Amino acid sequence: LPFVGDMTEGDGLDPFVLTPAPTDITTDISIEPGWNWFSLNVASDDMSLNTVMSSMGRSGNYIKDQDNYADYYGGFGWWGPLEEFNNEDMYKFKSIGDEEALLAFTGNPVDPSMVPIAITAGWNWIGYTPQESMDLNSALATLSGSSAAGDYIKNQDNYADFYDGFGWWGPLEMSEPYE
Repeated sequence: LPFVGDMTEGDGLDPFVLTPAPTDITTDISIEPGWNWFSLNVASDDMSLNTVMSSMGRSGNYIKDQDNYADYYGGFGWWGPLEEFNNEDMYKFKSIGDEEALLAFTGNPVDPSMVPIAITAGWNWIGYTPQESMDLNSALATLSGSSAAGDYIKNQDNYADFYDGFGWWGPLEMSEPYE
């Protein structure tokens, strides 16, 4: 609320509820050797690849979204047409290490209602913005109905199909943060 001298907001019957400002949270995305699919549900003023991927060190050499890519060069960092992360997209990252790594990045939690994700015909590499897990029928409720009939969704390990009058069905049952 903007400050106005002698302002009153709400009253005893209809109080104005103050909501604390979001506090920073840190992602903990487990990165396995080989290809990894992930998305980010936090945002900061600097979403550049070099900043977001700084905890990864030299454990990867290639990252891409649906349209662009970047390569990692030791002593320089990430370079290519993919320069910044956003919360709408899913990313594929090639880990070259033999050990599991952790992508740790601190930012503000994303408000899913403020991050509309456009869906087009064909494949869409979509991010997952909520901070908690959700069943597919809830997570994809805006896609439900006859327009979703025949749609297919997959993560790195599982899939589900949409059946009109029933909903999403398959081994992929939940949408998870970072997936």
